Amino acid sequence: MNRFIIIILLIGLPYWVNAQSLERQVVSTAGIAVQNSSAMISYTVGESATLSSVTQSVILSQGFQQADSTEFVGIPKLESFAPNLFVYPNPTRDNLNIQINGLKQRGITHLNMQIMDLHGKLIKEISLDSKHEQIDVSELRASTYLIRLYSLDGSILQRVRFVKY
Repeated sequence: MNRFIIIILLIGLPYWVNAQSLERQVVSTAGIAVQNSSAMISYTVGESATLSSVTQSVILSQGFQQADSTEFVGIPKLESFAPNLFVYPNPTRDNLNIQINGLKQRGITHLNMQIMDLHGKLIKEISLDSKHEQIDVSELRASTYLIRLYSLDGSILQRVRFVKY
């Protein structure tokens, strides 16, 4: 009897072990996965269940396409120093006033500022030595622009938009 049980276990063990592995499968209308040496693109069209639930500590995602939990894409956090940056008048036609409060408390005497268009093209770069500057923007075209305030080491401190009309 013991020999019979051992034979059954030895024959059944590979099936039991194989049953513990499961390949990811999906029923969908279309999809593809393409990979080269530097990137991988994959998509699935027509999945019947695609829902994500997020709480403070758990993310539950249904569906075949799952995010890899070890790779995160994001925006780096801004420095803890957040000066009070005031840009006025906004919108403006000729001159733009820049007022920065809170520099003395942090021991900062010098900052740099960039004005960029919405495509990311650098329009002006200005060194700020005082807490109040007036910038002539009359030569700029009517559009929305971004002001980027950053420290001498290049870390971005604050971003603000203004409109030139």
